[in-house]
Amino acid sequence: MSVVLLNVSINLLPEEKSGKYGPVFPGTGCSIQFHDNQTWHCLQEFADREFAYPGEQCRASIRFLEPGIQPESLYKGKDFKLLEGEKLIGSGIILEVHLIDEWA
Repeated sequence: MSVVLLNVSINLLPEEKSGKYGPVFPGTGCSIQFHDNQTWHCLQEFADREFAYPGEQCRASIRFLEPGIQPESLYKGKDFKLLEGEKLIGSGIILEVHLIDEWA
């Protein structure tokens, strides 16, 4: 079974636009939504810091928590929205797509 892992660049919205008033920590559950409005639950890990504040730009890896994402629909340069519940907290762009084999 393969797992999709994305390396991404994320722009977190400032507090006044996102309503988020504290840092985003690694391993935080969130959702990623593409232009086709499909939303996928995922975990994010920051590549260049321990946590990020609203209004900051950072690099992260995104790991999907559910099966069904089609890796062929993901590509470098594809943009997305980052959600926390129903709330838009940022946007991003895919830098790299990786398929990782996991042993059950």
